[in-house]
Amino acid sequence: LAVAALTVPAMMAGGTHVHGHDDAGSAAHAHDDTTLAGGEASSVDQAATDHAGDDHHADGTHADGTHTDTASVAAASVPWPRPWDPSQPIDIAGVPGVSAEQEARALALIEGSLRELPRFADPADAIAAGYRSIGDAGTGAEHYINAALVQDDVLLDPTQPESLVYNVDGDERTLAGAMYIASARPVDDPTLTEWAGPLMQWHNHGDLCWDRDASGASRVVGLIDPATGTCARGVNTGGANPMVHVWITPHQCGVFAALEGVGAGQASVGNDERLDMCDEVHGHGGSIGGDHHSSSSPKPYDPSLPIDLSGTPGVTPQQQAAAENLIAVTLVRLPKWSDYRDAEAAGFRSIGDAGTGHEHFIQWDWINDDVILDPDRPESLVFEPQPDGSKKLVSAMYMLPDTTPLDQVPDIGGALMQWHIHDDLCFTQGDTPRVAGVTAVGGPCPAGLVKFRPSPMIHVWITPHPCGPFAALEGVGAGQIEAGEERLCDHAHGSGGF
Repeated sequence: LAVAALTVPAMMAGGTHVHGHDDAGSAAHAHDDTTLAGGEASSVDQAATDHAGDDHHADGTHADGTHTDTASVAAASVPWPRPWDPSQPIDIAGVPGVSAEQEARALALIEGSLRELPRFADPADAIAAGYRSIGDAGTGAEHYINAALVQDDVLLDPTQPESLVYNVDGDERTLAGAMYIASARPVDDPTLTEWAGPLMQWHNHGDLCWDRDASGASRVVGLIDPATGTCARGVNTGGANPMVHVWITPHQCGVFAALEGVGAGQASVGNDERLDMCDEVHGHGGSIGGDHHSSSSPKPYDPSLPIDLSGTPGVTPQQQAAAENLIAVTLVRLPKWSDYRDAEAAGFRSIGDAGTGHEHFIQWDWINDDVILDPDRPESLVFEPQPDGSKKLVSAMYMLPDTTPLDQVPDIGGALMQWHIHDDLCFTQGDTPRVAGVTAVGGPCPAGLVKFRPSPMIHVWITPHPCGPFAALEGVGAGQIEAGEERLCDHAHGSGGF
């Protein structure tokens, strides 16, 4: 995410200073902040100093009787990130390369966030305090940003977080955490990377397009075109501001986890090295809201192993065989499209979403033909952009005609296959439509952009996937499933979002 101002002034260099905070139901209070190496201050530093000097008992209880519970000595063998549940003892101990001071600062930040953020549980209270939505509720995770706090000289202060993140369920908003935003600097600036060491991975968002709504509030309206670096609508700004999340709700990928999909943003290292994302051992994602996954959640999938979709309740032998056959034929035939230039020669066109980590090429003429689930005529191909600029074919995205209702998709694989649609994407007009914005599900697109009639679709992966061979993407890419269904592998996809 970027900051909520279209013009981003540099933050002031700060020293020791005093701020007043209006805590819910309490008088404003002041604190004397310790200055960070780069001039910005953090009220967490003094708390961290206190933690570093605490007399901890074996069970994590301090000499003064308070309880903060870091992990036991055995935690040293547990990799990072670790699943996070705020109802359990805080488990950040024993991470290689983390000093006692860094661990103490991180612990104090977590505790402070758990203590202070709930006063914003009602978005109305956040709005009253100067926070404004950036209009990304359609992603499932809505960010409210206080531009005045972004532009001050305070960093990582739970009493005045620059951004609040709410999980979205219809009209309901549930506070999930804070997104602390720093002043403009590289994401690997030592003032950030040395604050908590390998516990925290800072990232930024240099690919978002911003515009102002009728009230003058800044809103995310889309992604830049990766080919030109320009916005179809609005301006690209705010990408120089590093940020980090602290969750106060459960998250499979840890207390400092990034969002998923577009929400992961850009870090100083590749996704496979990021400390705020899960690898396949950890489930490759997290449920920000702590939702339970379906009892028929798919197994991790490795196409190099024998295909085995057995064991899913309610799936008949015929459905299992049909699903396994679809995977097998896709594995054999889809690689003919491995070179995206061959796909382009066959009429496929990128929709301009490479910045999300997955670039879709669509053959628009094949969507409404009479061929379905055919790897020789896939409606869409999914490529993963590589660090060297190449593109790796990872999946087919088979699409049904746009006249097919989601509740009338073919019952080929039964509960093994969960189809979805995208009724919240806005495209540019012309012969090569590109995704240029996100709107509310069922809502209109801004002037100049169009929404296409949604086609039911399903992926078939030819590369390993922890959520199975038919898994949807994450974040915005997850799309919408049939009403009343529970998303398969929900624990791995979370809410997603920018």
